[in-house]
Amino acid sequence: MLLVSMTFYTVVTLLTGCQQKTLSFEGKGDYWEGSYISNQTSNSENGEFMFGYTGEESIGEIEYYITSRAGDSSGKINVNGKVFTRSTACSGCAKPDEDDEFHVVIQWDGKEDEFTLKR
Repeated sequence: MLLVSMTFYTVVTLLTGCQQKTLSFEGKGDYWEGSYISNQTSNSENGEFMFGYTGEESIGEIEYYITSRAGDSSGKINVNGKVFTRSTACSGCAKPDEDDEFHVVIQWDGKEDEFTLKR
């Protein structure tokens, strides 16, 4: 009986440690819309930001700033078309919670759009 109990405890512990949680955040500004999908385990996260331009003209280089409780990200990227993505991955890091929000600022061609990604 002890062996059965120990085996059950080991299996439950392994399954709990490997369970994955997925969180989805979305938001929209005047010119851009975006989303973030966060795939989390107990000690890691893999995610992807996706942003799409809702205007008519083509987009070239943009500058973006993303701030949240879990961390900040920024950069310059040449947008080929109207959509760009940014992947994230970490282990042993701060991960977004269900109540978190991401504040996004995108600048391009002398213009700026701000919005918040929420669940």
